[in-house]
Amino acid sequence: MTTETAPHGERRCYLQGCRRDECSAAHYRYMKRYRLDRARGTRRRVPAAPVAQHVRQLADAGWSHKQIGTAANCVPRIITSLAAGDYQTMRSDLAARILAAQPRIDLVRPRSYVNATGTIRRVRALIAIGHPLNAIAAGCGMTKTALGHVINHEHERITARHATAVAELYDRWSNQPGTNSRARNRAAAAGWKDPLWWEDMGRIDDPNFDPAAAEVRLSRNELAAVRRAEIEHLADCGCTTEEIHRRLNEELSISAIRAIVAELRTGQRRDRTPATQAA
Repeated sequence: MTTETAPHGERRCYLQGCRRDECSAAHYRYMKRYRLDRARGTRRRVPAAPVAQHVRQLADAGWSHKQIGTAANCVPRIITSLAAGDYQTMRSDLAARILAAQPRIDLVRPRSYVNATGTIRRVRALIAIGHPLNAIAAGCGMTKTALGHVINHEHERITARHATAVAELYDRWSNQPGTNSRARNRAAAAGWKDPLWWEDMGRIDDPNFDPAAAEVRLSRNELAAVRRAEIEHLADCGCTTEEIHRRLNEELSISAIRAIVAELRTGQRRDRTPATQAA
């Protein structure tokens, strides 16, 4: 078997017998780091199992080995070998890069396919605040029919170009409530979460995250605190009382929202002691 000749400037070339200045310098740098790590007690190799698990999780989320390798700045062959469990240990610097790798849509070629979870959730969230599907489709350069198939989970993957277009539209529209009550009612009936919910919860692109399982039953005081925080956030964003009323799915009266906003501005809370107790 013929040994591949390493390029000049790498330690591999030095180990193959080359003594050019750049190859000797690469070997010197490696040995210098090696001696420093030995003096500090730093391990140069670490167990590969946690890294392999991270790679499998990314693959389960719909990312290819090539896409993971691009995000980690390593060749796809290493990612494939990790996923197959071929390594017991690996270099600590490589392990750190792979564990930090979180593939992004902008690292993927436009015609490549990515998991559609984030796209589905973003479109549904925009519908939940009153943006109709036809307007969303026009805004991201897709047909209403094609986008409808996506949000109905008829496709598990979508092109990176369309995923990017939806994500960019979401960034522009997620703080701009729409006016289509039919869209808002559709989302409410289906239990779709709005952008504010996703902002608080995060993990909008994580297919392993179940929004329904994240819902917890709050006590009356806890629910009041959550609503108050939502009202404060929306008021700080410049939303009117009527807009806040709509964003909260009309669960609170406009008069109650006005009172809470007034409290936030003045710093004085209302006296909620029942009249019988006050007497």
